[in-house]
Amino acid sequence: MAKFECVLPFPPSVNHMYMSRQNGGGGRIRTKRARDYETECKRNIHDYGSGSVNPDARFSVSIVAYPPDRRIRDLDNMLKPILDALQSAKVIKDDCQIDSLAIRRSAPMKGGSMVVRVEEIED
Repeated sequence: MAKFECVLPFPPSVNHMYMSRQNGGGGRIRTKRARDYETECKRNIHDYGSGSVNPDARFSVSIVAYPPDRRIRDLDNMLKPILDALQSAKVIKDDCQIDSLAIRRSAPMKGGSMVVRVEEIED
């Protein structure tokens, strides 16, 4: 079973990653902060080398969040930026391929980080 593990920067809140379109144009647009975060994640993922997993497979993803401080944060708000970064870096093609998803919070650490593990699920 192929695996990929990397350490990514702690994500900004989903509330800071998207904004409504102006002038009544439906939908949301990604903020500069979201684009910068994704670029940084792609660099980190490239440094770890994600070529060990088949991007067409089904996946199990587990994440350990190390927040930068003790502020209250919702774990579910941390998921989208990470999953979008995995897709953007072509570790996976689409997050609909994820059949198992787990996230847990650990002790705060200076700067914060996210330990991400992606494993192919064999039939």
